[in-house]
Amino acid sequence: MKSKLTYLNTGTSGQMPSAVQESLRVHYERYANNPTAAGEDEENTLGLFQEINREKLSKVFSVPIETLVITGNTTMGLHLAINGLEFPEGTEIVTSLHEHITLLSPLWVTENRNCGVKVVKIDIPEQPKNENEVVRSIETQIKPSTKLVCISHVNWSNGMRLPVSAICQRMRELGVKTIVDGAHSAGMIKLNLSEIGADFYVGSGHKWFNGPPGTGFLYINPLIGNVNPFWVTLSQWESMRTLRGWPKSIPASIQYRGQTNTPAMAAFADAIDIHESIGQKNIEDKALKLSQMLKLCIVNEWGDEALLSPSPNVSSEFHSGITSFIPSSDLSKAYDRSFIEKVVKKLRERHNIWGRTVRFSRSLADLSDGNTTYGVRFCTHYLNSEEEVLDSFNKTVEEASDCY
Repeated sequence: MKSKLTYLNTGTSGQMPSAVQESLRVHYERYANNPTAAGEDEENTLGLFQEINREKLSKVFSVPIETLVITGNTTMGLHLAINGLEFPEGTEIVTSLHEHITLLSPLWVTENRNCGVKVVKIDIPEQPKNENEVVRSIETQIKPSTKLVCISHVNWSNGMRLPVSAICQRMRELGVKTIVDGAHSAGMIKLNLSEIGADFYVGSGHKWFNGPPGTGFLYINPLIGNVNPFWVTLSQWESMRTLRGWPKSIPASIQYRGQTNTPAMAAFADAIDIHESIGQKNIEDKALKLSQMLKLCIVNEWGDEALLSPSPNVSSEFHSGITSFIPSSDLSKAYDRSFIEKVVKKLRERHNIWGRTVRFSRSLADLSDGNTTYGVRFCTHYLNSEEEVLDSFNKTVEEASDCY
Protein backbone atom coordinates (compact mmCIF):
# COMPACT_ATOMS: atom_id res chain seq x y z
CA MET A 1 0.00 0.00 0.00
CA LYS A 2 1.12 3.55 -0.67
CA SER A 3 2.10 5.72 2.25
CA LYS A 4 0.41 9.01 3.06
CA LEU A 5 0.91 11.60 0.31
CA THR A 6 3.96 13.83 0.72
CA TYR A 7 3.59 16.72 -1.68
CA LEU A 8 6.79 18.51 -2.67
CA ASN A 9 5.72 19.87 -6.04
CA THR A 10 4.10 23.21 -5.20
CA GLY A 11 6.20 24.75 -7.97
CA THR A 12 4.03 22.92 -10.51
CA SER A 13 0.69 23.26 -8.72
CA GLY A 14 -0.07 23.94 -5.07
CA GLN A 15 -2.46 21.95 -2.90
CA MET A 16 -5.70 23.83 -2.30
CA PRO A 17 -6.61 24.00 1.40
CA SER A 18 -10.12 22.77 2.19
CA ALA A 19 -11.26 26.37 2.76
CA VAL A 20 -10.25 27.29 -0.80
CA GLN A 21 -12.00 24.21 -2.18
CA GLU A 22 -15.15 25.26 -0.35
CA SER A 23 -14.78 28.82 -1.59
CA LEU A 24 -14.54 27.57 -5.17
CA ARG A 25 -17.69 25.45 -4.72
CA VAL A 26 -19.66 28.36 -3.25
CA HIS A 27 -18.63 30.78 -6.01
CA TYR A 28 -19.49 28.27 -8.73
CA GLU A 29 -22.90 27.77 -7.13
CA ARG A 30 -23.49 31.52 -7.03
CA TYR A 31 -22.54 31.82 -10.67
CA ALA A 32 -24.69 28.85 -11.72
CA ASN A 33 -27.79 30.29 -10.02
CA ASN A 34 -27.77 33.43 -12.22
CA PRO A 35 -24.75 33.83 -14.51
CA THR A 36 -25.95 37.10 -16.05
CA ALA A 37 -26.55 38.85 -12.74
CA ALA A 38 -23.22 37.56 -11.40
CA GLY A 39 -21.28 39.01 -14.33
CA GLU A 40 -23.04 42.36 -14.52
CA ASP A 41 -22.88 43.26 -10.83
CA GLU A 42 -19.48 44.80 -10.10
CA GLU A 43 -20.45 45.04 -6.44
CA ASN A 44 -19.81 41.32 -6.03
CA THR A 45 -16.77 39.11 -6.51
CA LEU A 46 -17.97 37.63 -9.82
CA GLY A 47 -18.13 40.88 -11.81
CA LEU A 48 -16.39 40.77 -15.18
CA PHE A 49 -14.14 43.72 -14.34
CA GLN A 50 -13.12 41.91 -11.11
CA GLU A 51 -12.81 45.19 -9.22
CA ILE A 52 -13.28 43.71 -5.74
CA ASN A 53 -10.72 40.94 -6.26
CA ARG A 54 -8.25 43.20 -8.08
CA GLU A 55 -8.48 45.63 -5.18
CA LYS A 56 -7.57 42.80 -2.80
CA LEU A 57 -4.53 41.89 -4.92
CA SER A 58 -3.50 45.54 -5.14
CA LYS A 59 -3.22 45.76 -1.35
CA VAL A 60 -1.16 42.57 -1.14
CA PHE A 61 1.24 43.70 -3.88
CA SER A 62 1.31 47.39 -2.82
CA VAL A 63 0.24 48.80 -6.19
CA PRO A 64 -2.88 50.63 -7.47
CA ILE A 65 -5.77 48.51 -8.73
CA GLU A 66 -5.41 50.24 -12.11
CA THR A 67 -2.14 48.34 -12.67
CA LEU A 68 -3.41 44.78 -12.13
CA VAL A 69 -5.12 42.13 -14.24
CA ILE A 70 -6.31 38.78 -12.90
CA THR A 71 -5.30 36.34 -15.64
CA GLY A 72 -5.80 32.66 -16.36
CA ASN A 73 -2.16 31.81 -15.58
CA THR A 74 1.43 33.00 -15.93
CA THR A 75 1.46 31.96 -19.58
CA MET A 76 -1.36 34.37 -20.42
CA GLY A 77 0.37 37.23 -18.63
CA LEU A 78 3.69 36.67 -20.38
CA HIS A 79 2.05 36.48 -23.81
CA LEU A 80 0.09 39.68 -23.14
CA ALA A 81 3.24 41.53 -22.07
CA ILE A 82 5.55 40.33 -24.84
CA ASN A 83 3.01 40.47 -27.67
CA GLY A 84 1.89 43.95 -26.65
CA LEU A 85 5.32 45.51 -27.24
CA GLU A 86 6.68 46.75 -30.55
CA PHE A 87 10.22 45.84 -31.52
CA PRO A 88 12.09 47.69 -34.27
CA GLU A 89 14.27 45.74 -36.67
CA GLY A 90 17.59 44.87 -35.09
CA THR A 91 16.13 44.52 -31.55
CA GLU A 92 17.82 42.17 -29.09
CA ILE A 93 15.88 40.62 -26.19
CA VAL A 94 17.99 39.29 -23.32
CA THR A 95 16.93 36.34 -21.19
CA SER A 96 18.67 33.71 -19.08
CA LEU A 97 19.42 30.02 -19.48
CA HIS A 98 17.07 29.24 -16.58
CA GLU A 99 13.79 30.45 -18.08
CA HIS A 100 10.77 28.18 -18.33
CA ILE A 101 9.24 27.24 -21.67
CA THR A 102 6.28 29.41 -20.66
CA LEU A 103 8.50 32.45 -21.27
CA LEU A 104 10.68 30.99 -24.00
CA SER A 105 7.68 30.11 -26.17
CA PRO A 106 6.37 33.68 -26.75
CA LEU A 107 9.97 34.85 -27.17
CA TRP A 108 10.47 32.20 -29.86
CA VAL A 109 7.32 33.41 -31.63
CA THR A 110 8.51 37.02 -31.41
CA GLU A 111 11.93 36.13 -32.79
CA ASN A 112 10.51 34.14 -35.68
CA ARG A 113 7.62 36.49 -36.49
CA ASN A 114 9.47 39.80 -36.41
CA CYS A 115 12.18 40.44 -38.93
CA GLY A 116 15.52 41.19 -37.30
CA VAL A 117 14.55 40.45 -33.66
CA LYS A 118 17.08 38.28 -31.82
CA VAL A 119 16.69 36.53 -28.46
CA VAL A 120 19.99 36.32 -26.56
CA LYS A 121 20.43 33.82 -23.70
CA ILE A 122 22.99 34.62 -21.02
CA ASP A 123 24.72 32.98 -18.07
CA ILE A 124 23.80 34.10 -14.55
CA PRO A 125 26.09 33.00 -11.67
CA GLU A 126 24.67 30.00 -9.81
CA GLN A 127 26.55 30.73 -6.58
CA PRO A 128 26.81 34.55 -6.52
CA LYS A 129 28.89 36.43 -3.95
CA ASN A 130 26.54 39.45 -3.93
CA GLU A 131 23.68 41.03 -5.88
CA ASN A 132 26.03 43.24 -7.89
CA GLU A 133 27.60 40.15 -9.44
CA VAL A 134 24.18 39.10 -10.75
CA VAL A 135 23.28 42.59 -11.98
CA ARG A 136 26.63 42.88 -13.75
CA SER A 137 26.14 39.52 -15.49
CA ILE A 138 23.08 41.04 -17.19
CA GLU A 139 24.34 44.60 -17.56
CA THR A 140 27.43 43.54 -19.50
CA GLN A 141 25.22 41.92 -22.15
CA ILE A 142 23.20 45.08 -22.83
CA LYS A 143 23.80 46.78 -26.19
CA PRO A 144 22.19 49.83 -27.80
CA SER A 145 19.96 47.36 -29.66
CA THR A 146 18.72 45.71 -26.43
CA LYS A 147 15.10 46.73 -25.82
CA LEU A 148 13.88 44.11 -23.33
CA VAL A 149 15.19 41.89 -20.53
CA CYS A 150 13.06 38.89 -19.44
CA ILE A 151 14.03 37.13 -16.22
CA SER A 152 12.51 35.09 -13.42
CA HIS A 153 12.31 36.33 -9.85
CA VAL A 154 12.84 32.75 -8.67
CA ASN A 155 14.21 30.24 -11.17
CA TRP A 156 11.97 27.23 -11.72
CA SER A 157 15.06 25.12 -12.42
CA ASN A 158 17.35 25.61 -9.43
CA GLY A 159 15.32 27.89 -7.14
CA MET A 160 17.79 30.78 -7.21
CA ARG A 161 16.15 34.07 -6.21
CA LEU A 162 17.36 36.97 -8.33
CA PRO A 163 17.78 40.57 -7.08
CA VAL A 164 15.06 41.81 -9.40
CA SER A 165 14.70 45.26 -7.80
CA ALA A 166 18.35 46.05 -8.49
CA ILE A 167 18.13 44.54 -11.98
CA CYS A 168 15.00 46.49 -12.92
CA GLN A 169 16.44 49.73 -11.57
CA ARG A 170 19.62 49.33 -13.64
CA MET A 171 17.70 48.39 -16.78
CA ARG A 172 15.49 51.46 -16.41
CA GLU A 173 18.63 53.60 -16.19
CA LEU A 174 19.79 52.01 -19.43
CA GLY A 175 16.43 52.52 -21.14
CA VAL A 176 15.63 48.80 -21.31
CA LYS A 177 12.17 47.41 -20.46
CA THR A 178 11.81 44.50 -18.07
CA ILE A 179 9.43 41.55 -17.77
CA VAL A 180 9.71 39.51 -14.57
CA ASP A 181 8.30 35.99 -14.38
CA GLY A 182 7.09 35.69 -10.80
CA ALA A 183 5.46 32.26 -11.06
CA HIS A 184 7.64 30.96 -8.21
CA SER A 185 7.89 34.08 -6.07
CA ALA A 186 4.22 35.08 -5.76
CA GLY A 187 2.92 33.38 -2.64
CA MET A 188 6.37 32.22 -1.54
CA ILE A 189 7.89 35.60 -0.67
CA LYS A 190 6.54 39.05 0.14
CA LEU A 191 6.13 41.16 -3.00
CA ASN A 192 6.05 44.93 -3.24
CA LEU A 193 5.68 45.46 -6.96
CA SER A 194 6.07 49.23 -6.66
CA GLU A 195 9.50 48.77 -5.10
CA ILE A 196 10.55 46.09 -7.60
CA GLY A 197 9.94 48.52 -10.43
CA ALA A 198 9.49 46.09 -13.32
CA ASP A 199 7.61 47.22 -16.41
CA PHE A 200 5.66 43.96 -16.26
CA TYR A 201 5.44 41.43 -13.44
CA VAL A 202 3.59 38.16 -14.01
CA GLY A 203 2.59 35.49 -11.50
CA SER A 204 0.50 32.42 -10.72
CA GLY A 205 -2.41 31.86 -8.38
CA HIS A 206 -2.33 28.05 -8.43
CA LYS A 207 1.23 27.50 -7.24
CA TRP A 208 2.60 29.06 -4.03
CA PHE A 209 -0.67 30.83 -3.22
CA ASN A 210 -2.37 27.40 -3.23
CA GLY A 211 -5.26 28.83 -5.23
CA PRO A 212 -7.42 27.13 -7.86
CA PRO A 213 -6.17 26.22 -11.34
CA GLY A 214 -6.63 28.77 -14.10
CA THR A 215 -5.61 31.81 -12.03
CA GLY A 216 -2.75 34.29 -12.14
CA PHE A 217 -2.01 37.99 -12.41
CA LEU A 218 -0.28 40.57 -14.58
CA TYR A 219 1.10 43.88 -13.29
CA ILE A 220 1.60 46.65 -15.86
CA ASN A 221 3.67 49.62 -14.76
CA PRO A 222 1.69 52.86 -15.32
CA LEU A 223 4.67 54.25 -17.25
CA ILE A 224 3.99 51.75 -20.05
CA GLY A 225 1.02 53.82 -21.22
CA ASN A 226 3.30 56.81 -21.73
CA VAL A 227 5.82 55.17 -24.06
CA ASN A 228 5.65 53.81 -27.59
CA PRO A 229 2.42 51.90 -28.23
CA PHE A 230 1.51 48.98 -26.04
CA TRP A 231 -0.96 46.85 -27.97
CA VAL A 232 -3.66 45.12 -25.96
CA THR A 233 -3.99 41.79 -27.74
CA LEU A 234 -6.71 40.24 -25.60
CA SER A 235 -9.68 42.44 -24.65
CA GLN A 236 -13.34 43.03 -25.33
CA TRP A 237 -13.09 46.78 -24.68
CA GLU A 238 -9.76 48.08 -26.01
CA SER A 239 -11.31 49.96 -28.93
CA MET A 240 -13.65 51.71 -26.48
CA ARG A 241 -10.73 52.60 -24.19
CA THR A 242 -8.70 54.00 -27.07
CA LEU A 243 -11.50 55.93 -28.78
CA ARG A 244 -13.65 56.99 -25.82
CA GLY A 245 -11.38 56.73 -22.79
CA TRP A 246 -13.34 53.99 -21.04
CA PRO A 247 -12.37 51.83 -19.33
CA LYS A 248 -9.62 54.14 -18.13
CA SER A 249 -6.70 51.72 -17.69
CA ILE A 250 -5.05 49.09 -19.89
CA PRO A 251 -5.39 46.42 -17.15
CA ALA A 252 -9.15 47.10 -16.83
CA SER A 253 -9.46 46.73 -20.60
CA ILE A 254 -7.66 43.38 -20.48
CA GLN A 255 -9.69 42.21 -17.49
CA TYR A 256 -12.94 42.34 -19.47
CA ARG A 257 -12.07 39.83 -22.17
CA GLY A 258 -15.31 37.95 -22.61
CA GLN A 259 -16.53 35.32 -20.18
CA THR A 260 -13.77 34.32 -17.80
CA ASN A 261 -13.65 31.90 -14.89
CA THR A 262 -14.74 34.44 -12.31
CA PRO A 263 -15.54 31.82 -9.62
CA ALA A 264 -11.90 30.66 -9.76
CA MET A 265 -10.73 34.28 -9.60
CA ALA A 266 -12.86 34.89 -6.51
CA ALA A 267 -11.50 31.72 -4.87
CA PHE A 268 -7.97 32.90 -5.73
CA ALA A 269 -8.65 36.10 -3.82
CA ASP A 270 -9.91 34.01 -0.89
CA ALA A 271 -6.71 31.91 -1.03
CA ILE A 272 -4.75 35.15 -0.70
CA ASP A 273 -6.80 35.97 2.41
CA ILE A 274 -5.64 32.67 3.93
CA HIS A 275 -2.03 33.52 3.06
CA GLU A 276 -2.35 36.91 4.67
CA SER A 277 -3.89 35.41 7.81
CA ILE A 278 -0.88 33.09 8.20
CA GLY A 279 1.52 35.89 7.33
CA GLN A 280 3.66 36.01 4.21
CA LYS A 281 6.86 36.32 6.25
CA ASN A 282 5.93 33.21 8.25
CA ILE A 283 5.34 31.33 5.00
CA GLU A 284 8.63 32.50 3.49
CA ASP A 285 10.60 31.72 6.65
CA LYS A 286 9.27 28.17 6.82
CA ALA A 287 9.82 27.49 3.10
CA LEU A 288 13.43 28.65 3.39
CA LYS A 289 14.07 26.85 6.68
CA LEU A 290 12.92 23.52 5.21
CA SER A 291 14.90 24.11 2.02
CA GLN A 292 18.05 24.93 4.01
CA MET A 293 17.63 21.76 6.06
CA LEU A 294 17.25 19.73 2.86
CA LYS A 295 20.30 21.37 1.27
CA LEU A 296 22.47 20.48 4.25
CA CYS A 297 21.32 16.86 4.01
CA ILE A 298 22.16 16.77 0.28
CA VAL A 299 25.64 18.26 0.79
CA ASN A 300 26.41 15.91 3.69
CA GLU A 301 25.32 12.86 1.69
CA TRP A 302 26.66 13.56 -1.80
CA GLY A 303 28.87 16.65 -1.58
CA ASP A 304 28.59 20.31 -2.58
CA GLU A 305 28.53 19.63 -6.31
CA ALA A 306 25.36 17.52 -6.03
CA LEU A 307 23.41 20.68 -5.20
CA LEU A 308 22.10 22.55 -8.25
CA SER A 309 20.53 25.27 -6.10
CA PRO A 310 22.40 28.05 -4.28
CA SER A 311 24.62 26.56 -1.57
CA PRO A 312 23.74 26.87 2.13
CA ASN A 313 26.82 29.11 2.35
CA VAL A 314 25.44 31.63 -0.17
CA SER A 315 23.56 34.66 1.21
CA SER A 316 19.91 33.95 2.09
CA GLU A 317 18.78 36.67 -0.34
CA PHE A 318 19.40 34.18 -3.17
CA HIS A 319 17.47 31.29 -1.60
CA SER A 320 13.87 30.12 -2.04
CA GLY A 321 11.65 27.15 -1.25
CA ILE A 322 12.88 25.30 -4.36
CA THR A 323 15.74 22.82 -4.01
CA SER A 324 17.19 20.99 -7.02
CA PHE A 325 19.89 18.36 -6.79
CA ILE A 326 21.61 15.31 -8.24
CA PRO A 327 20.98 12.34 -5.92
CA SER A 328 24.49 11.01 -6.38
CA SER A 329 28.15 11.84 -5.75
CA ASP A 330 28.77 10.67 -9.32
CA LEU A 331 28.29 13.99 -11.11
CA SER A 332 27.94 12.31 -14.50
CA LYS A 333 24.47 11.36 -13.30
CA ALA A 334 23.46 14.98 -13.90
CA TYR A 335 23.42 14.14 -17.61
CA ASP A 336 21.66 10.80 -17.14
CA ARG A 337 18.00 11.55 -17.80
CA SER A 338 16.94 7.95 -17.26
CA PHE A 339 18.54 7.82 -13.80
CA ILE A 340 16.92 11.05 -12.56
CA GLU A 341 13.48 10.19 -13.95
CA LYS A 342 13.68 6.70 -12.47
CA VAL A 343 14.39 8.10 -8.99
CA VAL A 344 11.44 10.52 -9.23
CA LYS A 345 9.17 7.76 -10.51
CA LYS A 346 10.10 5.34 -7.72
CA LEU A 347 9.53 8.00 -5.06
CA ARG A 348 6.02 8.48 -6.42
CA GLU A 349 5.13 4.83 -6.95
CA ARG A 350 6.70 3.31 -3.83
CA HIS A 351 6.37 6.09 -1.28
CA ASN A 352 3.78 8.56 -2.62
CA ILE A 353 6.38 11.34 -2.51
CA TRP A 354 5.72 13.87 -5.24
CA GLY A 355 8.65 15.92 -6.48
CA ARG A 356 9.58 16.31 -10.12
CA THR A 357 12.40 16.23 -12.66
CA VAL A 358 13.93 19.47 -13.93
CA ARG A 359 16.11 19.92 -17.01
CA PHE A 360 18.15 22.93 -18.13
CA SER A 361 21.51 24.05 -19.54
CA ARG A 362 23.88 25.22 -16.81
CA SER A 363 26.14 27.23 -19.12
CA LEU A 364 26.34 28.65 -22.61
CA ALA A 365 28.95 26.00 -23.37
CA ASP A 366 26.50 23.26 -22.34
CA LEU A 367 23.79 24.89 -24.45
CA SER A 368 26.11 25.00 -27.46
CA ASP A 369 27.20 21.39 -26.97
CA GLY A 370 23.66 20.13 -26.34
CA ASN A 371 24.45 19.03 -22.78
CA THR A 372 21.34 19.06 -20.60
CA THR A 373 21.50 18.87 -16.81
CA TYR A 374 18.80 16.83 -15.08
CA GLY A 375 17.91 16.98 -11.41
CA VAL A 376 15.34 16.15 -8.76
CA ARG A 377 13.35 19.16 -7.54
CA PHE A 378 11.63 19.38 -4.16
CA CYS A 379 9.49 22.40 -3.22
CA THR A 380 9.07 23.10 0.48
CA HIS A 381 6.07 25.17 1.56
CA TYR A 382 4.16 26.03 4.72
CA LEU A 383 2.00 22.90 4.33
CA ASN A 384 5.10 20.70 4.66
CA SER A 385 6.73 19.53 7.89
CA GLU A 386 10.34 18.83 8.86
CA GLU A 387 9.46 15.15 9.28
CA GLU A 388 8.10 14.96 5.73
CA VAL A 389 11.16 16.60 4.22
CA LEU A 390 13.65 14.45 6.15
CA ASP A 391 11.74 11.27 5.34
CA SER A 392 11.58 12.26 1.66
CA PHE A 393 15.33 12.85 1.61
CA ASN A 394 16.03 9.46 3.24
CA LYS A 395 13.75 7.73 0.75
CA THR A 396 15.56 9.51 -2.08
CA VAL A 397 18.90 8.17 -0.83
CA GLU A 398 17.41 4.68 -0.75
CA GLU A 399 15.86 4.83 -4.21
CA ALA A 400 18.88 6.49 -5.82
CA SER A 401 21.08 3.64 -4.58
CA ASP A 402 18.63 1.17 -6.12
CA CYS A 403 18.70 2.96 -9.50
CA TYR A 404 22.42 2.48 -10.17
